[in-house]
Amino acid sequence: MPDAGEILRNPQWFPHRYDAQGERVEFVRLDRDIIRSLTFLADHQPRNQNDNVWLAASELQADHIAAGKVHFIFHSAFVRSTLLTRAMDLPGKSLGLSEPGILNDLAAAGSKASPALVPILRLLSRPFGAGEVVVIKPSNVANSLIPAILSARPDARALLLTGSIENFLHSVHKKGMMGRRWVRRLYRHIMQFAPMDLGMSTAEQFEMTDLQYAGLAWFLQQRQFAMLLSSNERERLHSLDSDRFNQERFETLARLSELFDMGAGPQELREMVDGPTFAVHAKLGGDFKTQIETQEEAAKSDVVDQEVAMVAQWIGQIAQAAGVSWPLARPLL
Repeated sequence: MPDAGEILRNPQWFPHRYDAQGERVEFVRLDRDIIRSLTFLADHQPRNQNDNVWLAASELQADHIAAGKVHFIFHSAFVRSTLLTRAMDLPGKSLGLSEPGILNDLAAAGSKASPALVPILRLLSRPFGAGEVVVIKPSNVANSLIPAILSARPDARALLLTGSIENFLHSVHKKGMMGRRWVRRLYRHIMQFAPMDLGMSTAEQFEMTDLQYAGLAWFLQQRQFAMLLSSNERERLHSLDSDRFNQERFETLARLSELFDMGAGPQELREMVDGPTFAVHAKLGGDFKTQIETQEEAAKSDVVDQEVAMVAQWIGQIAQAAGVSWPLARPLL
């Protein structure tokens, strides 16, 4: 098995999971093709015992890790962030990392894992090709780490990718029971690191519908992003609406190439936009248009449409009282 020095030098030894109780890090062997094939890096399972190694966190000395250029795409879920990260796969220019599981682990561990963040970000930023920029899209459940990430990497810039509340609510509905359970957990999670007094009793919150929880989870994410965009870090941040990205794909990639110092030319970006990345559904596979139409047909419901409209209006009132407005500030386009 490789020693710690080789693992820290070789980007193909990827930091995969963080064990907070044991204060150790799991590395897995990944090549570019495997990274490209995974919807979420957190879902990767090592193929055999030779493809994973555990190191004590104390062995991750930051000054022994040659960090590369790194930037971030933070998002509020169901906003085409996986698709945008796939579009960051431009060999020789950039590599997109979609939702590394180790960032979820660091977020869950809280302050106990703080010393590990700097070396782990350096490990994630190691390029697979000379001169490449690494673009990391954490899961939105790791958004509690955003301030610490920006502090740890003062050279990094970030995109805050969001979408409309109506799209968010419909996406939760399309995912059925699991989507509704997930969004309740998301609401509880956000209230732990970005709390807001909603003026509601425990009984009143208990009586809320799933889509009301979803609406509040959406709003709290917008509120967090709005606060970031008004913070001392605002010059390093830009926002982008998901629908705007979908309508202006080439312009989005061109602006990100500039923002992230990728150096990608118009021809490379046009080939990406016109190629298979945008034709295949980023999560489900298969023809993008067919998958979307199938999902929408299966989820049609006048009752849900009515509830979505009511929740959106309710959230609008909460946002107005809280002084949060959208579109968010500092748009990319």
